[in-house]
Amino acid sequence: MTQRREDLEFLHHLEKTDLLDLVRRLKEKKGVSVRELKDLSSAHDKILLPLEIFAGDCSPLEAVVVYLKEHRWLPYHKIAVLLQRDDRTIWSTYDHVRRTKKRLPLDCARNASGIRIPLDLFRKRTLSIFEALVSYLRKRHGLHFREIADLLHRDQRTIWTIDYRSRQKGGRNR
Repeated sequence: MTQRREDLEFLHHLEKTDLLDLVRRLKEKKGVSVRELKDLSSAHDKILLPLEIFAGDCSPLEAVVVYLKEHRWLPYHKIAVLLQRDDRTIWSTYDHVRRTKKRLPLDCARNASGIRIPLDLFRKRTLSIFEALVSYLRKRHGLHFREIADLLHRDQRTIWTIDYRSRQKGGRNR
């Protein structure tokens, strides 16, 4: 079991009184203010995905679900809430990946490109996950079709088509 997993399990099993005591001790001994604790708490809520997860055999939705399930250890319901999708959709997506033995790229956790994708980008259902991803990479990072295609291991024409569809839906203005 990894250290991160052990830490998460430890925190998960703490009682409310233990957490309150921990917060009180942080305030007293380390001088941590309530504002700093709130900032830390809200920063933890923002999940950033490494771009490399989208470069494998999985569809974009499958890649997000597998990453959140296997690398962030989130339950199906939490993933469904974060993506604003039905629990059954998340379960069937993950089950399909397991049955077909698809895998994320081995280097997905390294984040070699340095590009992190905010999970809340996929909450809006007006664009598909792939359309939102391509639109984000073009708009926020100024990448060209060829660069996106190389990063995602897809054909440049596929990226152009996805971008065209997102613009047709009004994705450029979002």
